Amino acid sequence: MLRRQEGPASAFRQCPTQESNMTPPSPDYEDPRDAVFDTRHLNRDLGKRAGRGSIVVLLFSLLKVIVQLGSTAILARLIAPQDHGIVAMAMPVILIATGLSEFGLADALVQRDKVTHRAASALFWTNTFIGLGLAMVVAGLAVPAAQFYGEPRVAAVFAALAPTILFGGMLAQFVALLRRQMRLRQAETILFAAMVVSIALAVCVALLGGSYWAIVAQVVAQPLAGLILLALASGWLPSRPSIAGFRATGSYLSFGGSLALSRLIFTASQSAAIVLVGRMFSTADAGLYYRSWNLANLPALRAVSPLAGAFLPSFSRAAHDPEAFCALFQRAATRVALITVPIGVGLCTGADLVVAVLLGPQWLSSGPILAWMGILTLQANAMHTGTWALTAMGQSRALLWHRLFAAAVVLLALFVGAQYGLKVMVAVYMLSLLIGVIPALWALCVRYTPLTRRILWVTFGPDICLAAAAIAVIWSVRLGVANLWPDPAIGIELLLVIGLVLATMAVRILPDAGLRQDVIKAMALVASSRKA
Repeated sequence: MLRRQEGPASAFRQCPTQESNMTPPSPDYEDPRDAVFDTRHLNRDLGKRAGRGSIVVLLFSLLKVIVQLGSTAILARLIAPQDHGIVAMAMPVILIATGLSEFGLADALVQRDKVTHRAASALFWTNTFIGLGLAMVVAGLAVPAAQFYGEPRVAAVFAALAPTILFGGMLAQFVALLRRQMRLRQAETILFAAMVVSIALAVCVALLGGSYWAIVAQVVAQPLAGLILLALASGWLPSRPSIAGFRATGSYLSFGGSLALSRLIFTASQSAAIVLVGRMFSTADAGLYYRSWNLANLPALRAVSPLAGAFLPSFSRAAHDPEAFCALFQRAATRVALITVPIGVGLCTGADLVVAVLLGPQWLSSGPILAWMGILTLQANAMHTGTWALTAMGQSRALLWHRLFAAAVVLLALFVGAQYGLKVMVAVYMLSLLIGVIPALWALCVRYTPLTRRILWVTFGPDICLAAAAIAVIWSVRLGVANLWPDPAIGIELLLVIGLVLATMAVRILPDAGLRQDVIKAMALVASSRKA
């Protein structure tokens, strides 16, 4: 039976008056290098720091989404769906192994009140050794995987993608360090630069006729470039591995291990659909599903997940203060909704238009799949913010139980739906998230965090109602236009959907003074960046 675990061991300490994110000098460090991990000076004005950080992350997220969509449009026209399917068959194992290589230790580095250089070094080397071992295991699975799918080309892709597991585990510690220090703009700038470098490499390889190897190059180059740039920018390097250092990481491993297992289960349940499609359907179907899943998951991957860097440190520092914790949660969820609601509504109501304009005619069959996957985008807000709340409160065990339940629900939905075809499988999968997975997560949040049912309803209720109403209105308008104009131009229909989605967001933002202020601040930040 689950029990309420204790939050961070110490309350807020007296904070220095300076506002800089640089750690102030202190005489109480056993090792001078421990100063890099001191966050006492950041405890002041947590809400304001989280708000400013969220604006920075949102702006970079917008840039990432735009660049990612542009690269998707280019690569979709240079690489056929069946060639995308070759990489798609390898990605489930790569995603699972990469998540396991991180072992939740990056979150432990952010979540803990006190971290030492010795412990951080041991965590880095733990990630490195785990990543190296998993990379070797995945490389060894290359031939069996090719035999499982009946596709010989999968073997080489497996082997080529294996190093990303090592790079991902090492990268996570440097990202966590910058996020712990609230150096969010620097972290996001570097990650964006790594993304641009990997996309440029992929386009070059595709133009040279590299086919699916262009996608492989992109997947490998992004974490490698990010690792190099972050290591140079962080100002910290680990000490050599030592037995004493590893002995000091027991509590980190306990916390991180539960998180790692939770992510392993979560990623495995998501990846099961790709494996099932690759096994039961065609290579082209695997490509269609994988590209649709990537598009629907793009906001969560490029925007919502990075927002954890803005809010999770503040959540962790406020874990002992229920009122502050709930206020931060509401702020986080309402800001995340500014991303997930418009994009999710747009996909649910205009997926066919998105596919036609973004991917091209050879991908038109993915339209219905992407429309259902708009639900994946819509539920990302509840899924991620609920996960942050449990993580910040140290409730890794409760999160693990939720992931086990979610995996069972999703696997059952996939198995039942697959008997009736790919589209039905996707529909049943998405509905299982809304009906089973999200309510279970909210129930755990109510039990193991300061959040209440009322706070959850006040936080998510307006966006749920708004999204449902917007989907109904936009579909009604599209059907009405189709009756009056049987063959409207795709561009006109797309502009109509975009206009209605923007109107929906205006209805959400204008009555909320806090949202209005954050949007104005974001616009001011963009304007100042242009002048600079």
